[in-house]
Amino acid sequence: MKNLKALLLIFAFAFSLASCDNNDELIVNPTSEFDAEILVTEDGIDNKLNASIDISNKHNLKVRVTYTSEDEAMRRLYITVDTLGRGAAPFKLVLKDGTKVDLKGDGSIDLESKYKRGFDFEFDIIAPNDITDGTVVYKFWTTSGKGDFRDDTKRQKLEVSTITLNYGNKTVASQMKSFTATQLFAPRADGKSKTFISLFDGKTYQINEGVEFADLWDFGFFYGTTNQTSLFSVNAYPLNIFKEDGMLDVIKSIKAEGVHKTKFALTSKDKAFFDSLTPDDLANINTTDITSESIKNIEIGNVIEFVDDYGKKGFIYVVDMKKTYNSDGFIKIDVKIQA
Repeated sequence: MKNLKALLLIFAFAFSLASCDNNDELIVNPTSEFDAEILVTEDGIDNKLNASIDISNKHNLKVRVTYTSEDEAMRRLYITVDTLGRGAAPFKLVLKDGTKVDLKGDGSIDLESKYKRGFDFEFDIIAPNDITDGTVVYKFWTTSGKGDFRDDTKRQKLEVSTITLNYGNKTVASQMKSFTATQLFAPRADGKSKTFISLFDGKTYQINEGVEFADLWDFGFFYGTTNQTSLFSVNAYPLNIFKEDGMLDVIKSIKAEGVHKTKFALTSKDKAFFDSLTPDDLANINTTDITSESIKNIEIGNVIEFVDDYGKKGFIYVVDMKKTYNSDGFIKIDVKIQA
């Protein structure tokens, strides 16, 4: 197999690199000994899609991830990590000495021309040392264009591979993600207010950030004369309000990419119910009546149940709001969702 130049990363909760920003300065060290190796080929011959490492006292690990595609170009590499079943999150590269790698806007790795038919990447993993029982799962896949961190089938090239770090009895309990006091602001015509939330990581986004981040948005805040304080899925959001120069092209590209259909239903529950929620409570939500892509005339203290476009169920508690059309209008929410 052809030895391609590689990307050397240190990740888990910290990444370090010793290169520049075009992914081609570091070559796999021929003397390296690996704790695990992944091999994914277009023809599937000799594929090694899953590797497992039992963690005891050793926390500095070295793994190798190789993808080769003879006929079809790979353009991005996506990497996620799921620690103790808390939900997959994108790898975030923490660089040292000012070094950089070639990243796309959404955080995926740009497979520049030298790597479109194959790459041989060497990863130095620092395994977490504060885990007794459970797993940490790293997932890798390539795409032919812009993908989606929550949907490894979108424009996928070749197969998904995983590296699992095993601790103790490997038991992973059901988990939920919680986002506290998240504030969404009323939309501005120029798209510069943080109006949308991602249920992936709880971050908020402004629409003028464009199509590169659209896969991360799940719903947004809107204030109107009739329905006043409202939440809309991105699919149902009144995007026609963004009319300033340059925004029409942004909206067109977002719609062409496809957006999420989060669905909502108002409940009669209270804050005590919300505060006591468990992962099992979320799993037991009946989604039969959760059919609307908007929830309107919201008030402080409301508890809203929802299901996102990936089938994850959860609840929203309305903490605070300011009812106004102006850009200082906002809604503040707490969110609990299945991991």
